[in-house]
Amino acid sequence: MRRTIDVLLPSLAIASTAWMLAAGHGARAQAPSRGRASPYAERIGQAIAASLARDWTRAAQLLREAVELEPSRPDAYGLLGAVHRQRDALQDAVESFRTCARMARQTTVESWEARCLHGIASTLERIPERLEEARAAWNELVRFLDVRPEALVAAPHARARVSAIDTVLEQERVYVEVRQRIAERARAAGATSSVPAR
Repeated sequence: MRRTIDVLLPSLAIASTAWMLAAGHGARAQAPSRGRASPYAERIGQAIAASLARDWTRAAQLLREAVELEPSRPDAYGLLGAVHRQRDALQDAVESFRTCARMARQTTVESWEARCLHGIASTLERIPERLEEARAAWNELVRFLDVRPEALVAAPHARARVSAIDTVLEQERVYVEVRQRIAERARAAGATSSVPAR
């Protein structure tokens, strides 16, 4: 079930992005009125089609081309983050989402900033050794959403993720302490058993 969700969510995110771009949401510059899409919009559309066909390599290439065409637009970076995450290139995904959030902040496209903050947090959470960073990222999203309730991401979900990470981190801390006590007792038992009996 979890794997099905992992496969469907990027496709749904990409499809909703396609709708937003078609409707003109979050776009600073509209396509020329001659009925032809801009080269940027063409690359985004082709990348969405490639993603829906699960051709992640082609989608990533098209999104990189879109970024080259209009490097200050957040949407291509956000979509590229989703594609990287789908390919399990998690560090690349985090970097793309961070760039998306930064560009969205500069262009005041709050819906993309919320999406990319969510992308950062959820991607970091998939990297076991980066749970502390994931927790901080979820808290950043919560702070963002607390002052922007109209954003497309739900703050209760972000708070629940912080709570879940806190539980995991506490369990890991206790586990380490217990393992250390067991090791100490084993060493102490080994030291007393190596003393010759009289």
